[in-house]
Amino acid sequence: MEEKGVDVPSYFLCPISLQIMRDPVTVCTGITYDRDSIEKWIFSGNRRVEATCPAWCVANASYGVERLPTPRIPLDKAQIAHILNEARRLETQLDALRKLRSLVIESDRNRRCVEAAGAPDFLISVIRRSPIAPSTEEEALGVLHALQISPQGFIDMIVRNEDLVELLIAVMQRSNYQSRAYATFLLRSLFEAASPVRFLSLKDEFFTELVKVLRDRISFKATKVALRVLAMSCPWGRNRVKATDAGAVPVLVELLLDDPEKRACEMALVVLDQLCCCAEARRSCWRIRGAGVLGHAGRTTGDAADRRCRQALPSPPSESGNKTTERAASILRLHSKTWKKSPCIPQHLLSSYPSH
Repeated sequence: MEEKGVDVPSYFLCPISLQIMRDPVTVCTGITYDRDSIEKWIFSGNRRVEATCPAWCVANASYGVERLPTPRIPLDKAQIAHILNEARRLETQLDALRKLRSLVIESDRNRRCVEAAGAPDFLISVIRRSPIAPSTEEEALGVLHALQISPQGFIDMIVRNEDLVELLIAVMQRSNYQSRAYATFLLRSLFEAASPVRFLSLKDEFFTELVKVLRDRISFKATKVALRVLAMSCPWGRNRVKATDAGAVPVLVELLLDDPEKRACEMALVVLDQLCCCAEARRSCWRIRGAGVLGHAGRTTGDAADRRCRQALPSPPSESGNKTTERAASILRLHSKTWKKSPCIPQHLLSSYPSH
């Protein structure tokens, strides 16, 4: 008579030897092994998985397995406190800030640990007292930007630092391109997090510095972020007038001419649309003969941008009624072919206009 096969339950087998366990022992992980097998495995030098994983990778390198980098010890509060203490000393401040920045960039967990340790407020204090040390200021701004602070974190920062916007504007007035870019990025985060009521009437210097960022073309990203900040700050009349007085309209028109990137042009049109709700901006636009540029941008950027252009174009600087301004806009569109004769159209754009 044939012996009948018996299936051994999997939880009776040792995970190492795959044999029935004669002397089962359960380790701290909750897994049960045969005593002889687990002791042999441990005493063979396999005490830590981070030692066995690289060894396995090396053994299987011929099969295309890449060796894992040696993991770092997780960052803790004691380490962060030590780095912050080093950053409080002038002789070690710059090196400590650079070390803190490298840790923050490394992982999201490190960012949250550094933020929880109170680093943002410390970094702001460094920025306050470092006008004479541009490199220290730049590093502190870089760490603050790299932290990617949560919206609630920015709200708490504004509560504790009421003059935070003014501080960032002061940085933009005295600093190099990189620090100005960092300050612009932080302004964007502040505007996205805080209540719009805080920004109903911003200072003239705010718009002056943002317009300078656009004019100087610090970087492609900084240009888009500055446009975003202007768009968030110009739904209110007083801010529109201040932005216009800072020279925003000619700079935006120049951006439409020179920047081939579609998204940047669309954002510039959004800001121009907002600014042209006030008479000062419309007057500035017509003074520099920007109507032709707006018309060309509307045709080449897309339907949404075209609508923005039509909203910004129709109002010449006069007290005409709605019907009059609509008729003026209609005439401008109907006679777009003649715009090629206008001095406001650059030579390199004439090829896009009909020849007959």
